[in-house]
Order: sequence, then structure tokens, then C-alpha cells
Amino acid sequence: MRDFSLTIYKKLLGEFIQAGYRFITFVEFVQSPDEKEKTIILRHDVDKKPLLSLRTAVLENELQIKGTYYFRVIKNELPRETIGRIAKMGHEIGYHYDDLNDAKGIEGKALELFSKNLAKLREIAPIKTICMHGSPLSKHDNRELWKSHDYLDFGIVGEPYFDIDFNDVMYLTDTGRRWDGGKVNIRDRVRGNGLGVMGKREDRRQKTEDREQKTENMKQKETDSRGAVCDPPALHYEIVDSSKNIGDGRGARGDREERRQKTEDRGQKEEDRRGAVGDPPVFNPHSTGDIIKALKSNMLPDTIMLTIHPQRWTNNYFFWMKELIWQKIKNGVKYFVVKDIR
Repeated sequence: MRDFSLTIYKKLLGEFIQAGYRFITFVEFVQSPDEKEKTIILRHDVDKKPLLSLRTAVLENELQIKGTYYFRVIKNELPRETIGRIAKMGHEIGYHYDDLNDAKGIEGKALELFSKNLAKLREIAPIKTICMHGSPLSKHDNRELWKSHDYLDFGIVGEPYFDIDFNDVMYLTDTGRRWDGGKVNIRDRVRGNGLGVMGKREDRRQKTEDREQKTENMKQKETDSRGAVCDPPALHYEIVDSSKNIGDGRGARGDREERRQKTEDRGQKEEDRRGAVGDPPVFNPHSTGDIIKALKSNMLPDTIMLTIHPQRWTNNYFFWMKELIWQKIKNGVKYFVVKDIR
């Protein structure tokens, strides 16, 4: 059975269903995550050939499952009929934004494009979530648009690279027409806590608040130190009984027993990480067959984001071979780009 055919894609979905996984859209995950159930967040990045996304949508509909389809606006155009038909099947439609790249890094122009393109999509279907387009050969990372702006202001409730904790959710993507494409992935990469390049929205806000609070505390401390007589000497020369476990008397390095415990905890954490089910050193699939084998061996975690690029999956041998050759060339170029970045 050829990999990246619709036949093996259907088999992959069927194996997940048989293993007891439910399929949900990304907006459903954001609004009501259920950690008690085995869950697949089914995501589709429609970069090219939107008609092929209709084929995967129909296949999924036949299996009575649904997912999220992220569409780009290319040269001010949208495949409206295709999007409408996919939406009617119950799939979520989202915006696959590429605006910072299209605006050549100019934030103001990018924000205008984002608003305009989002409105175009909303003429066809409700849009609640967005997902960046990687633009691998561009110097602009589309996610950087949210360094100084907030997609919440546009009625958007989630973006996968910001709103998923990838410590708890396994990320499987067919980027590069392979499942172990880390060496050729320039931007379709995740880290723990869903950080991507900037971090989760809540984390960014919290860090801002922490910085403001830290600045305020330093100002207050400086004010107090000016008015407090002999305050520094009292802090540094206080005599304490070394036999007692006094919290603030341990010095900068901390209590010896506490440091030993932290070292042991780090060692245990590293050991757990190496042996964790689904951790890359243990499970790093290359083919769809590898995922199916791991699934049958009960190696996969309960929550997975499965990212599919529909243009890579076809039963037509001519198009299948064309995609294979093109991806090999593209991966070769991307490999050296990633190597230079690192």
C-alpha cells in the first residue's frame, strides 16, 4: 500500500477510531477540552490544490468524523465553493494566515491584510480559529504579528502554536511528506507549552505583568533602602543558628540537602522524559505505517494533534509521483536553510 495515498489515510483514521479516539475540531478543543477522552485534534493546512481538500473532507465525513480546514487567501482569491461544501459537512473552517509575509514584514499593512482576508472568509463560514502559514523560504515568521497585537480583538479564540500545551499534546505533522520531518521543518515546529517562537498568549501577558511588578518592587525597595537606617547591614550580618533550617538564611545557593533533592528530581525527570510514551527518542515515525504500528502497540498518548496537508494525499499515481519528486527537491533546499539557521 503506497504511503500518502487516500487509501492509507482512510486506514489511519479507521485505526484511530478502532482504538477509541474521538475526532474534534480545533475550536472544540479550545472551548471545551476533555482530558478524560482519547482525542485527535484533526487539522488540515490547505496550502495548494484546494480541490484535494474536498476529497479528504468527503472521506472523513463518510467515517462520521470532522476536523479543521485552514484556507489561505492567495492573490485576493478564495476557493469559495470548495470551502462552502466542506463547511456544510460540519468541518470547521479557519484562516491560514500569511499576512506578515505578504506585507514584507510591515506590521501595519499586515494587520490590514489580516482583517481584510478574515472578513472575506467570514462571508463563507464562521471563523473562530487561525493558524499561521509557514512560508519556509521567507524571512518573515507570520506569528510575529502577534508580538504587538492580539488576535482576540478579531473574535478569534485560538491559534494552535499559541494555545496548545505540547507537553500534554503529541504533535504529528506530514510536513515534508514524511512524519519525521524535523530536519526539514523551518517553522512547523513546536516546543513544550505550545511556545512556538513567542509563547502562549497567557504566558506573554503574565510575563508582561511580572516584569511590571518586578520593576515596581525594585522602585519600592530603592525608596525603602534610602529611608531605612542600617537596613543593608541587618540583612547581611544577621547572626543565625546554623543548626536550624531557616528559609532566608541559606544564602544564594540554597540548602545542601535541597540542592541534592533538586539534582535527583532533574535526573528523574530526564529519565521519565526518555521513557515517556510518544517522546521523540522512543517514537519518531517516518511513515504512516509506523504510526499505525505504534497505535496498535498502544504507544501513543491520549491527546494528539494530527496535521494533514491534503495536497500530499492522492490515489492518482501521476499526481502522487509528482508530489513525491517535488517534496524531495523542496526538502533538500529546506534542509540547508534549516542548517544555516541553526
